[in-house]
Amino acid sequence: MLLSVLFLAGFSSTAIAQTNVTIRDLNTYPTPLTAPSQVNQHPLANQPVRFTAVIVSYPKNSGLASYTAASNSIGRIHTFVVDTNALAQGLDGQYMQLVAPGATLTV
Repeated sequence: MLLSVLFLAGFSSTAIAQTNVTIRDLNTYPTPLTAPSQVNQHPLANQPVRFTAVIVSYPKNSGLASYTAASNSIGRIHTFVVDTNALAQGLDGQYMQLVAPGATLTV
């Protein structure tokens, strides 16, 4: 199962230019982080990016997911993914967890 993910900060429904990246690109900083407050100082912060990944956990029952059987709905998606480039580039830094409250996951 492949998942193409588009991360956007405050996007509208209009077409938006995106940068194709790997998860490793998102996990790599120019200098080592020394405080949690530096996480949002990533060079790609607040820029729309796209990567393709494989889901490696079950979104309805993974970690912090909140699946409600009565309504067959998910209040929050929590899943783990690995970048499809990981096979060629190595696994280091190619994993990410996705947590999205009230999100819709379409694969």
